[in-house]
Amino acid sequence: MDTGTIIVTLIFLVIVIVPFFIFGKTYRKQKKQLLLSLKQEAEKLRAQLRGTEVAGKFGIAIDEAADILFFARLNGSEYSARALVLSDYNRCRMNTKRSFAEEGESAVTGIELVFYAVEKGSPDVVLNLFDADNDAVTLSDELQVAVKWSQILERRFKDNKKKPTRQITRSQAG
Repeated sequence: MDTGTIIVTLIFLVIVIVPFFIFGKTYRKQKKQLLLSLKQEAEKLRAQLRGTEVAGKFGIAIDEAADILFFARLNGSEYSARALVLSDYNRCRMNTKRSFAEEGESAVTGIELVFYAVEKGSPDVVLNLFDADNDAVTLSDELQVAVKWSQILERRFKDNKKKPTRQITRSQAG
């Protein structure tokens, strides 16, 4: 091989390989920050995170003993986190938004977990897991994680409905 071919090959390899390293480093940094946001939110409530999962630009975890769900999201360059007390909700449903092309093909443009409040008049809570306008153009693991967590949460809500509620009589109350 002559020197020119070697130089062109090396330049081509750098152009092809370097972006993978850059994107990988960025994703690892985002994942670390999402996990930190979840941990900080849990520490505020003295909760223990279990089943922590990060996909795309969000992280989700649960404290099963305290019945609290934790959610963190990267919006632009800002990280936000929140905690949901699951006993305030009676149902969770995954909502998938789609756009349709003229040929009949569809593309996922959004994925949400919607929590329905137990108390009438209380607002439902929507956790945005994926938004094509603000996130990557293509899905990575967001859909699989959304399906998994919606099933975990629905099963939890069903189990909580089966548990007998304890009635307190006047003599027990004092």
